[in-house]
Amino acid sequence: MPRPIMLKGHDRPVSQVLFNREGDLLFTASKGKSKNCAVWRPDTGERIGTYDGHAGAVFSMAISFRSTFLLTASGDSTTILWELRTGKILATFKHATPARWVNFAIGDKKFLTVTKGVMGKTPEIAIYEVENPYDIQSTEPITRIPGKAQFVKAYWGPLNENIYACCANGAIYVFDGQTGEEKQMIQPHTNEITGFEFSACKQFFATASKDKEGKIFDTKTLECLKTIVSGRPLNDVAISPNRPHIFIVGGQDVATVTQSESADSSQFRARVYHTVHEIEIGSIQGHFAPVNSVTVSPDGKIMVTGGEDGYARINKLDSSYFEGLSDEVLFPMEEPDL
Repeated sequence: MPRPIMLKGHDRPVSQVLFNREGDLLFTASKGKSKNCAVWRPDTGERIGTYDGHAGAVFSMAISFRSTFLLTASGDSTTILWELRTGKILATFKHATPARWVNFAIGDKKFLTVTKGVMGKTPEIAIYEVENPYDIQSTEPITRIPGKAQFVKAYWGPLNENIYACCANGAIYVFDGQTGEEKQMIQPHTNEITGFEFSACKQFFATASKDKEGKIFDTKTLECLKTIVSGRPLNDVAISPNRPHIFIVGGQDVATVTQSESADSSQFRARVYHTVHEIEIGSIQGHFAPVNSVTVSPDGKIMVTGGEDGYARINKLDSSYFEGLSDEVLFPMEEPDL
């Protein structure tokens, strides 16, 4: 595999890495108070620009369908709507507590922000309307969904009918996308769900948890289809768009990694699992601290990770991945006896 492109544009840990829909732009967010959101060219690693406006860590980003607008959720208790091309701030949405996640609805006319439950405040999902991003009429939410547990991430489901939220107690909630009414709840994990991603078709989604397991669920029924046991705490998951693979990252918690004699860099590898056979089929090394985020380009040819070491690493997947980890090589079928 070619040498990775190392991106060092932040002075603090990288909290998220994210591609736009076309895959020609890569965005990185950081836990720093400055230099906390940047955009890059994934083919060369050239930094195109930064989005400066938050006074605290940026934990999450979301990009509109046509890559016209960018949302950022920050520890300074705000969500900012940006014009993506110019970096101009179009609106600032203020919250009572830090914002930890943000997601555009299909059609980009609404978005949600997940806020933390701290300082006596209830965790919530706040839904906002942005009919015309250049003329925001109100920065107040149209719906608030209070949490019975600490929300971690939330996504709009197919056709915006539902909102899927994962929690710190290992639960997954499904809420009505219009009213915010709770419709379903399951508790498939025994610890915090740190990663959640829909497939491109949104017919299934994958989770990653600190309980050292990753799971795949049917979107409609919430039936658990596959379980992957990793042996290490997990922080994020990404689904390959054109292979039956998922990428999982994590590692021992950064607060304890220096105190453990058993800690080694191998736990910080990005690992590839086969979604049908539920086994690890490969890994990619690089980071020397826990990995917080992983994403795969829309064409499935680039995998990017961001870690506590402050680096984002662009890994271009070549024949060693597409051919070496193909089903024909890993699971050859025996020739029938004639």
